[in-house]
Amino acid sequence: MENILTIKERILSFLESQGIKKVDFFEATGIQSSNFKGKNMSSQPGGDMIVRVLTIYPNLSAEWLLRGEGDMLKSPAIKDKPKIIKTDTKKDNDLSSSILDKFLTTIQDQAEEIGELKARIKDLEQRLGKTAGDANIGGTANAG
Repeated sequence: MENILTIKERILSFLESQGIKKVDFFEATGIQSSNFKGKNMSSQPGGDMIVRVLTIYPNLSAEWLLRGEGDMLKSPAIKDKPKIIKTDTKKDNDLSSSILDKFLTTIQDQAEEIGELKARIKDLEQRLGKTAGDANIGGTANAG
């Protein structure tokens, strides 16, 4: 049976395999060392922590870090044999056009909703101003 490592344990394993000092790792990523001690070691890291680690250490495989699958390090690019990918550009363009149309429709709908919400906020602010003004006018006490 294989030992299942947590994401934090995989980070530490990566550091050890690459000869990176923990102090240097914490300084480079801005991650607090306390995240890797005691009870915090068993907690899952947040997405921002994972993004920082993968950004600062681009040779670290995200697949390995997140799921424990594949190699720890990304495979170096093979320059001798470039990978040829055949694509149907017409199909790709149709798909891109379809996605673009959906995005534009969504943006337009959201812009209309934002306009309606702004108008409603303005109306509510005016009502609130009138109510507050009415309350102050009639509530003056006569001391004398």
